[in-house]
Amino acid sequence: HADLTSRIIAGGQEISNVTFDANTWFNVQVDIDLDDDFATMYWDGVEIISWQWSLLTNGTAGANQLGCVNMYAGAEGTDSPLYYFDNFTFVSLSSALTPATVQLDTDEIMVEINDGVAVTEMFNIANIGQQDLAYTTYPIYDVPAATGTATGEMAHCGEFDSGIGSDGAVARKIAVLFGPSVMEEYIGTELTSIEFYMADQGLDLQVKVWARGATTVPGPGEELYSAPFTPTVGMWNTATLSTPILLDGTPIYVGVSYFQPAGIYAFGSDIGPKVPGVNWSSTGPGWSEFSLDRNWTIRANVTGDPFNTFMDIPIDAGMIIPGGDENVVVFFDPTDLAFGQYTGEIVVATNDPVTNYATISVTLDIVTSTIDVNKTDALTVYPNPTSNLIHVQADGIISEVVVTNYLGQVVDVQTLSNNQTTVDLSQLENGVYFLEVKTDAANHSVKVVKK
Repeated sequence: HADLTSRIIAGGQEISNVTFDANTWFNVQVDIDLDDDFATMYWDGVEIISWQWSLLTNGTAGANQLGCVNMYAGAEGTDSPLYYFDNFTFVSLSSALTPATVQLDTDEIMVEINDGVAVTEMFNIANIGQQDLAYTTYPIYDVPAATGTATGEMAHCGEFDSGIGSDGAVARKIAVLFGPSVMEEYIGTELTSIEFYMADQGLDLQVKVWARGATTVPGPGEELYSAPFTPTVGMWNTATLSTPILLDGTPIYVGVSYFQPAGIYAFGSDIGPKVPGVNWSSTGPGWSEFSLDRNWTIRANVTGDPFNTFMDIPIDAGMIIPGGDENVVVFFDPTDLAFGQYTGEIVVATNDPVTNYATISVTLDIVTSTIDVNKTDALTVYPNPTSNLIHVQADGIISEVVVTNYLGQVVDVQTLSNNQTTVDLSQLENGVYFLEVKTDAANHSVKVVKK
């Protein structure tokens, strides 16, 4: 307080008899014993208060953990917050568990296909740390350049519902993440423009694109693109990128930065519900996920014909206990690929604080084209997804249908001499399967989903 008294609340206890000197730095130390669930605060080495660490400020039950430290410039009554924090130090007095540590064989995966049938490969992810390892995997591709004039739109939001802002003036950044599951459909295209809804006037607006960030730090990473733009209030605005960005499957963040005057609720949001993990904002050096159950009104427009992707990872995320490991299966599907060589990478993103990302190079060689230039052989497989039956129909004569699971194990084989058949999946577990269909004209590999 301005009268040099203090009010301290911890674990449901409150004291107000501790005074301090103005215009003087003093040291505040908090010792936390997670084993005994106990904490003590000191000012300049003098014990001030002790409490059960897992209790919340009001004394109700909380968690016995140290998750974060937040500092707020608060004040009571008519006081103004006139103080500074500096020189933070975190010291571990006992040995902590070794963080999650990924061990991965990064040798190149080389696949050769000469019969047009999908090939299964596998790699292993191990955790040699003492904490759980969370991982996600996704493919990216060496796309030479965008081709074609097709257009598409990436978006998590609906139509505009309300503006978002604050009573105080602030510089704000807003970003929306387009992750691997969204990007997959648009690999090989270019990000050419960004659409966003402005509900009120924001100053000095810049349209921005960011790269993926560190897996252990929330929000976007390196800035890839920034350009000034003057928006029109009360409508969707479209900002065309002066330099389009080629999409290879790597996640990106798309958004804006602007200055928000006091009392202005400038940027738009939809009515929700929020798509988890994709809406981000920042009013300082760090980023946090949008707290309201809404989505930022941002869309990303792309141009070009999608690249013919050839890698599929059915189970692309997981958690590995300390000392454990998991095999990850990758399908290489040559459908509609001409003969030649195709390259890319498999990205393994983890919560390993040292190795956020690891990559495995991939080379696929199509020795014989799966495209028969002399004879067409259209194949129809339906319904897909299915709950039990899959109907297969071809222009040519089907000689064999082989069903394999995501591990490459054969679970069913049909031999016939007809242009149509029905495959019964009702006795199989839900999941991803491949139908290898051989006809007198070509071999086909089709991914089907049973659910």
